[in-house]
Amino acid sequence: MKYSLITGGASGIGFEMASLLAKDNHNLVITSTNEEKLNNAVSKLKEINNNIDIKSYVINLIEDDAANKLFNLINNDDLEINVLINNAGFGDYALFVDSDIKKQNEMIDLNIKTLINLTYLFLNKMKERNEGYIINVGSIASVLPGPYMSIYYASKAFVLSFSEALYMEMKPYNIYIGCICPGPTSTNFANRANVGNEKMFAKNHASTPQKIAKDAIKMMKKKKPIKFSGKWMGISSFFSNRVSHRFKRNISFKINRPTKKG
Repeated sequence: MKYSLITGGASGIGFEMASLLAKDNHNLVITSTNEEKLNNAVSKLKEINNNIDIKSYVINLIEDDAANKLFNLINNDDLEINVLINNAGFGDYALFVDSDIKKQNEMIDLNIKTLINLTYLFLNKMKERNEGYIINVGSIASVLPGPYMSIYYASKAFVLSFSEALYMEMKPYNIYIGCICPGPTSTNFANRANVGNEKMFAKNHASTPQKIAKDAIKMMKKKKPIKFSGKWMGISSFFSNRVSHRFKRNISFKINRPTKKG
């Protein structure tokens, strides 16, 4: 049977994408580092559609060889992954020079290296079958430099560039690759990233994970290579095409810099 694999599928945007795929009768594979959250997510997905099969794996995709480990687990269970959604990732808010370099490297491992390796492993299987879909989760950060979140922004720039290249490479093999680029979204991302300012993640600026997920699945069905999603969608598109690098780094600095207290 065919399955859709969503990394980080137990919460946030990943869970909402899994929910939409469940409604479309996709069998699902979801991963998380948290077993309790994963079990709760499976229960909720079963409530949405009890006729689909759902597999779940507790795995930390930051760890060495995690992509191969997950790939082998899925192969051992004889699951055919027809849709891969590389959703797992995180950010960190700090001056680079003052940051925890171990955490920065873990961010690179998850946001880039694991994404590359999972894409490579499952893409080869898709190429053999001449069919498949991959969504990589980028960000508004994909088109901007990111003072105070330099590694995160750079990692998402990689995700967008990588996705666009594969979109072209895999067309002859009937395989779709797209990149959804959300703006600030009401998930646990801001808490995990230790975002010290409220400007970008204020309620009136943030979109919902349901909205991002809906745009991502719609993008995939229409086979569009990129979709900027959320309340900052228009600004993202504007930034990516029409303004100078100087303007982009200055505006990003003003948005990201710590809020003055008092």
